Amino acid sequence: MKMKHIVISALLALGLTSCVDSTPSLQIGSASAQGADCSIGTTGPALLRGSLDLSLRPGGGFPLALAIITNLDVPVVAVGDQPVSGDPDLSTIYVTNLVLSYSSPTAGLTFSEPKANVRVFGAVDADGNLLVNLLTPDVIQDVGDFVAGGDSAEVLVTLKLKAQRASGDELESNEIVFPVLVYASGFTCPTGTKRTVSDDPCPQEGLNGVLPACEAVTP
Repeated sequence: MKMKHIVISALLALGLTSCVDSTPSLQIGSASAQGADCSIGTTGPALLRGSLDLSLRPGGGFPLALAIITNLDVPVVAVGDQPVSGDPDLSTIYVTNLVLSYSSPTAGLTFSEPKANVRVFGAVDADGNLLVNLLTPDVIQDVGDFVAGGDSAEVLVTLKLKAQRASGDELESNEIVFPVLVYASGFTCPTGTKRTVSDDPCPQEGLNGVLPACEAVTP
């Protein structure tokens, strides 16, 4: 039997400092936007905060690429299915869960489910980047109802990763707080034009200020 795990597959140099007594073995470094071609990591712009226009992305969701750093002597391993029996590599780290909590400085905005523990799926790329979704459907519903009247809201997302090693050791990353400004712009193309249908595999319209292209309406 095999179990799917997300594997941190590169040995990265630890370049962060910390004010706590000990540096976590697993750390979240920088955050960046996913590319329109679905690429993650150094190809996308680094982000300290994000924005989401629900008029352009009514389904919500906020994809974010995280740079994962470990100070353990982790060997290079293949990303994919790993055997749960046999002779496992005891130093390999398997990221299993994304722990999320939500708060807001925006007066009047509350969350019906302010905490979530989400199973992680997908893959960590060769450079240690992992794509996650920061906003759960419950949060999208709450903030969507709030901004429907034309208001905007800032959502502060606190996140950390949980992981385990084949030896049975459990690990937690540092926590980071990522702000997301959510609004509904009501964007429409000018008279005589229409919204161009994007052929990008991962369209970015509505994320981080990206607007759709408009094209002339053919008579």
